[in-house]
Amino acid sequence: MISDGRAVAIQPATVDRGSRRSGLSLGLCLGWGSGTIGVAILFNTTNLLLLRFITDFLGVAAGVAGLLLALSKVYDAVTDPLMGYLSDRTRARLGRRRPYLIFGGLLCAASLPMLFWLPAWITDDWKVATLVFATFFYSTAYTVFNVPYLSMASDMPLGYHQRSRLMSFRVSAIGIGQLLAGVLAPLLVASFGGGAEGFAAMSFVMGLLVLTACWTSFFATAEAPSGPETTPAPGQGLMDWQLLKDNQPFVQLLLVKTLQLIGFAVLQGSLAFFVLHGLQAGTGMLAAIFTTKTVVLIATMPVWLKISRVLGKVRTFQLAALLFSAFSLLWLLAGPGHPLALVIVQSALTGFASAGMLLIGQALLPDTIAWDRHRSGLNREGTFTGLYSTAEKIAFAIGLAVTGLVLGAAGYIEGQGDIVGTQPETAVRAIYACIAVLPGLLSLGAALMLQRYRLSEEVMQGIETGKQP
Repeated sequence: MISDGRAVAIQPATVDRGSRRSGLSLGLCLGWGSGTIGVAILFNTTNLLLLRFITDFLGVAAGVAGLLLALSKVYDAVTDPLMGYLSDRTRARLGRRRPYLIFGGLLCAASLPMLFWLPAWITDDWKVATLVFATFFYSTAYTVFNVPYLSMASDMPLGYHQRSRLMSFRVSAIGIGQLLAGVLAPLLVASFGGGAEGFAAMSFVMGLLVLTACWTSFFATAEAPSGPETTPAPGQGLMDWQLLKDNQPFVQLLLVKTLQLIGFAVLQGSLAFFVLHGLQAGTGMLAAIFTTKTVVLIATMPVWLKISRVLGKVRTFQLAALLFSAFSLLWLLAGPGHPLALVIVQSALTGFASAGMLLIGQALLPDTIAWDRHRSGLNREGTFTGLYSTAEKIAFAIGLAVTGLVLGAAGYIEGQGDIVGTQPETAVRAIYACIAVLPGLLSLGAALMLQRYRLSEEVMQGIETGKQP
């Protein structure tokens, strides 16, 4: 098909339901999903621990630390779409995407020690510059692996609900990565003696886990199915903004994910502060919260898949967002001496609600890319996935920056390590706002953004069968 002279594209062949099932085996789902474990370990370890490490153990002001993390995401706005553009045009024996899983996995593993290990010979004058370099390296590593990896889901010729099934393995893998980051990482810090040395040792162990998961995904996806590729026409640029403008469902999804993930980032970035200064507990309580949320997230994935089949993806997301907002407010009732049983229950409830939002937010991406392919005749999975990945990372960076700025404005005292009870009341109230109020409000805003989203199951099945104009 020729679209305004821009490219010659081959329309994906219609795949019947039987072949879709045979192309989406349990082994393939598990193997592809393992790559998410690697980036989820990397992503959640940094989001959970880095802000506190920089402020409390390196002595950098909270506001400066938050802005530093946000700065690296401006860089992502260029590199993520560029990575997608390159992977769309890669021609290799191993496929368009898989070669980047090897190289990107290695970079991702190396980025954790770069973030959490500051050699003794680096003076205070060079501390911030070193952190800037480390955060940019981390952003590059994440991009090189994640954009081609996530694009593979849109390469596979799958149906509407099959895309949800594949993405449910990714969300479960996100949960496993969160568990390892939220439980194992803090325990490793403590077991290696705490302090800056404990963070450094933790980063090397977690880096090995990242490498193992990323390379497992490479070997496990050798037989992954893929649709036909596009042959770009001469002169086609990095980004066709008119086609992006025409793909309103994708733009809506970007806005939804941005609001949702800013809320999640604020919650994650403030959780360690909340456990220490709100609950006045240690790493054991932090591990209990993360374990509960993650186990519930993984265990309830089949429940959300069934709900999605009944209510549709949009209504399912909105239901999950409403529940998440209500359950988040329960943290306002928690304080020093809060019963462990109630902490477990509240963690389970928020884990259940966040599972539904994560699943649908991921499952909508390949739908919007299929819509673009139908309208334009172009296979641009990598380019769109790059933009999606940029939105994810910028949202989390904004969330961490907001957390740092709110705490800084409230008078949070940095450089206190694990000392409990040294913060002013204004800072403690700010921590409660970040853990209980802001995430819920942002999630409700994301749910409202989906109200006019129009890629229903009927529309997508019409595209798959060639019945839509």
